[in-house]
Amino acid sequence: MRYLFDGGWKFLETGLDTTFDDIQKIKDDFKKVEIPHDWLIYDSTDLYRDGLGWYSKDFEYEEDADKRCFITFEGIYMDSEVYVNGKSVWTWKYGYSSFTFELTDYLQKGTNNITVSVRYQSLNTRWYSGAGIYRDVWLNITSETCLSNDGVYISSRPSGDDFILRIESEVSGSKADTASISAALDGVDIEELGLSEKVSIIDAPYCDYKELESGIKRYRYVNEYLVKNPKKWDPDSPNLYNIKVDLLVDGREVDEYRTRVGFRHIVLDPDKGFIINGRNIKLNGVCEHHDHGALGSAYNSKAMRRKLTMLKSMGVNAIRGTHNMVAPDVLDLMDEMGFVFISEAFDMWRKSKTTYDYARFFDGWHKRDVASWVRRDRNHACVAFWSIGNEIYDTHADEDGQRITKELSDLVKEFDHNGNGRPTIGSNYMPWENAQKCADILGVAGYNYAEKFYEEHHKAHPGWVIYGSETSSIVQSRNIYHFPASASVLSDDDEQCSSLGNSQTSWGAKSTESCIRVDRDTPFSMGQFLWTGFDYIGEPTPYHTKNSYFGQIDTAGFPKDVFYEWQAAWTDAGKAPMIHICPSYWDFNEGQTIDIRIVTNAPKAELYVNGERIGDHEFSNKPGSGSKIEWNLQIPYTKGIVEARALDTNGKVIAIDVIKSFEDAKKLCIKRPFEEGKDLIANTKDLAYLEISALDKDGTEVANAQDRVTVTVTGAGRLVGLDNGDSSDLDSYKGNSRRLFGGKLLAIIQTTGKEGDIEVTVTGEGLEESKYTFRSVKRLEGGIEYTVKSFEDSIEHSVKSDRLDEIGSSYTKKILCYEPLEALEACSDRVINLGQKDEVPIRKLELVNESGSNIFTQDDREKVLSVKILPENASYKDATFEAVTEFGAKSNIAELEVIDGKAVVRAKGDGRFFVRALSKNGSDKTRIISYMDFEVKGMGAAFLDPYNFVSGSMYESFEGEIGTGNDKGFATARGQKTIVTFNRLDFGRDLADEITIPVFALDEGTSRIKLWSDGEVVLDEIYDKPFMWNVYQEVTWKLKKPLTGVCDLSFETWNKLHIKGFEFKKNKRAFNEHLAVDADEIYGDTYTKEADIVSGIGNNVSLVYKDMNFGDDKPSKVTICGRARDGQNTIHILFEGDGISTREILEAYESDDITEYSFDIGNIEGDGTITFVFLPGSNFDMKSFRFGK
Repeated sequence: MRYLFDGGWKFLETGLDTTFDDIQKIKDDFKKVEIPHDWLIYDSTDLYRDGLGWYSKDFEYEEDADKRCFITFEGIYMDSEVYVNGKSVWTWKYGYSSFTFELTDYLQKGTNNITVSVRYQSLNTRWYSGAGIYRDVWLNITSETCLSNDGVYISSRPSGDDFILRIESEVSGSKADTASISAALDGVDIEELGLSEKVSIIDAPYCDYKELESGIKRYRYVNEYLVKNPKKWDPDSPNLYNIKVDLLVDGREVDEYRTRVGFRHIVLDPDKGFIINGRNIKLNGVCEHHDHGALGSAYNSKAMRRKLTMLKSMGVNAIRGTHNMVAPDVLDLMDEMGFVFISEAFDMWRKSKTTYDYARFFDGWHKRDVASWVRRDRNHACVAFWSIGNEIYDTHADEDGQRITKELSDLVKEFDHNGNGRPTIGSNYMPWENAQKCADILGVAGYNYAEKFYEEHHKAHPGWVIYGSETSSIVQSRNIYHFPASASVLSDDDEQCSSLGNSQTSWGAKSTESCIRVDRDTPFSMGQFLWTGFDYIGEPTPYHTKNSYFGQIDTAGFPKDVFYEWQAAWTDAGKAPMIHICPSYWDFNEGQTIDIRIVTNAPKAELYVNGERIGDHEFSNKPGSGSKIEWNLQIPYTKGIVEARALDTNGKVIAIDVIKSFEDAKKLCIKRPFEEGKDLIANTKDLAYLEISALDKDGTEVANAQDRVTVTVTGAGRLVGLDNGDSSDLDSYKGNSRRLFGGKLLAIIQTTGKEGDIEVTVTGEGLEESKYTFRSVKRLEGGIEYTVKSFEDSIEHSVKSDRLDEIGSSYTKKILCYEPLEALEACSDRVINLGQKDEVPIRKLELVNESGSNIFTQDDREKVLSVKILPENASYKDATFEAVTEFGAKSNIAELEVIDGKAVVRAKGDGRFFVRALSKNGSDKTRIISYMDFEVKGMGAAFLDPYNFVSGSMYESFEGEIGTGNDKGFATARGQKTIVTFNRLDFGRDLADEITIPVFALDEGTSRIKLWSDGEVVLDEIYDKPFMWNVYQEVTWKLKKPLTGVCDLSFETWNKLHIKGFEFKKNKRAFNEHLAVDADEIYGDTYTKEADIVSGIGNNVSLVYKDMNFGDDKPSKVTICGRARDGQNTIHILFEGDGISTREILEAYESDDITEYSFDIGNIEGDGTITFVFLPGSNFDMKSFRFGK
């Protein structure tokens, strides 16, 4: 009998040095928890703290000599040790693989204790892992002779319209050698073909390491059946059949295994890609990490079903589980819902990526983990691939990577020798030889962001099956728009990424449309897997915030604009027509230029603004059809309604999308998408996802609302999480108050185990509250019912329940629990990190151009802008202005001054710039940015000031490949020359020879950087700072020659670098060395100006040097390089500036050679003109001079 063992656990978090003996003294400190459990998710400001988690429970057990007891942990993160009745009995290192071991010999009659220690040391992954017993725990009580854990291996092969079903069963126990196997399949005729092989004796698998070490043998039975004309499984028709495998001893059934099987035949063709049941399809896939947003890593089946439902609606038919084994229930859901699955094991092998990752354990544990992984998951119809790793540096570094590749591939085939899935790898090293040799071993090659090599590699390796294991990596924040769409801006001051699709990472796709086209137009590619389907906690590129921006859907489950573009590409208008307008709301600044993007799966669309037809556009996503996926246009904002209509080939409207202007929020609203009106089942685990939004007085959704709301739940439910998808919002997921973001907030409600009404109330300062009521019931068709069964009652029925009861398709699913499940409080009043309680946050900064026109000319050089803070009763009144380029860097063609709270803007040079209004909105960082675009005509080109930081985005031209860098920088290409040029740098009359450059290198090792100016190399240096991910590190270098005047500057690189920009140290002209021949003026009676010297300076000659900027640095000496020919020469230094005039009188002794004369001085300070005056009787040759301090 298999029992859910999630009830009755208590938990305590301690320091890393705590021992098992230590916790025996503090047992009273343990608190009840619900399993699955993630102890890190409660504090969003401290998601990676080190600690030891201790889990403990007491349970009753009745000994029986004819019974055995096994425990299964589906996932403990990570480095765990299990104690039973005070004795350490098992360890397991990897946090993602499941493990099972036998408890029988450690148990006693009556009360037993099991304690688990979990060691979490950061960093151990590149994303948020969570920590604890985060998946289900099971207790399995069997007969003495039983089927081994994960020991039933099911495979099938086609035979005409029929299939041969092969069942291989491992049996252990004293009568294992005399047992027999039978099988039954529901809903289809089968014919037993008998034993296809003799019963064999085998060793225990590596994952059962204690049994393997003890030498206990198992017996393997192989049976085959003819299944007559079954319905086939594929992503469009995921037909499944219940199967029951019985173990019989002495003619009596003593154990059973139940699951569901799908019959499918997969062919991987190097020229055609993925073929299932004879049909060639593209894998429209996404990569998915394992967290569930506000639930953390604690697994919940309802949460996962919601994710998969949304992805299915996007057109997704394949999932890559990144970068680790998933919970077993995920596979059940993908079987049922129709997803092709790449099951992945590791993100690292022997060479680590973070200090405390799995590389520490790989050598000693990988065989155990692969055995656990493949044996557990191999019977699932969805599993088509076994990915042995992701971006594994070992495969690039040396030949050892090829050895490990073969070893892991062989291990996979050892436990899936009938080939239910094919070994593969996801690699970002495919351009290099060592990784290609690993691909030769596997034959199925996943490319991470290397689509440009497809054609070349397909020709060079015609036997490879190629696909995009990771693509896209365009970062976006829902309902955030950084204008204009034409400017690629990876990061901005608000720590958000633009949903216009113009926040591209340096390694990812140039655009969503190009990402769609590349795979679409590559017939031999099996498909692609976007990074990622949902945002996930961790890896918040390009910022240091909380969660990623890569998803097509945010962590709360709200789709971004890009979701609809993929939906347009991956779905059929004949089945589900759709059209979408980006931006997804209509509330900007009057006169502002707005980028509009329309996507649809229909062949044609029309656009209307306030009833006026703007135009139409034809769409196509057929291979080779070019760029007909998007319709991009610009229109000036004016309040009203924007409507897009999708038309079929007959001109009939088949879908409409409308966005309309709105006003301030007046009331709150609660919706329950996908499940409106449905009951929950009272089992402590069922969830309801409620979408909270704000409406204006007309009932229009206020899509930029940021109101703080409080959620209260009464009755038979409880609040278990709040999430708005905002990576920069560090309020706890487990609080009861949070801001809306992009107009939405998600509340996750969970049942308590009791029947009755659940009432949810949402309130906000100055807003009409909203209530939502639904029911929790004991039994619900399609729900999961958890039943506590006593041990005595279950003994005689010990073979009557297993996974079939958990995964039945339409009736109530029943799971036996070893003890009752208890519902605990999850959310409560917590510290508010963003804003304050009872606040009214700003939703919009409305810019008003009081001057009317958005164009500057010679005759219209100044404009005034004001800002209106909305709503007017907002708690915060801060608003600042700035004039910036389209990339968000400080503009060099406009200057801005704030006078009486208004922005006065003056144009300086031709081009386009933006005035932005910004607000921190109750935080310590910018949270709102409002835009107004302007153009300057007829004023000539402006210059860049190299003495103030020049953003990398200000480059004028480039050669090679260039991408968007973090923090408004630029990114160069890997393994090839990139030249990036900045024009019109105005150094003035000063000399600059010291440059500071913030650099973020994406690869470890050194990188060469050259600087060119006016065709000459002025710097050639090696960047060799230690690698730090997503962090710019400054280098300061001296140039080979100083720069002065107006010149250009080019960066030349060969490696993958982000360069944020640069800044020159301003060497004051006054303290530079000055040649006599470079004087601004020379006049007088007698002198000769030669190539590098002024000679024969005689009667009343003056050398004049203007713009000598001493500032506050008063010079204390002057050195003159020259020669007094005929006796001592008197030289006067006259300084005039800032209304003052001073004079220094110097005496230069006679010299036959050019000599450096040094004189102490003390009367010069400030900025002005220096004049060297030579009196009558002088005869001096002057080469240069310099002032010193």
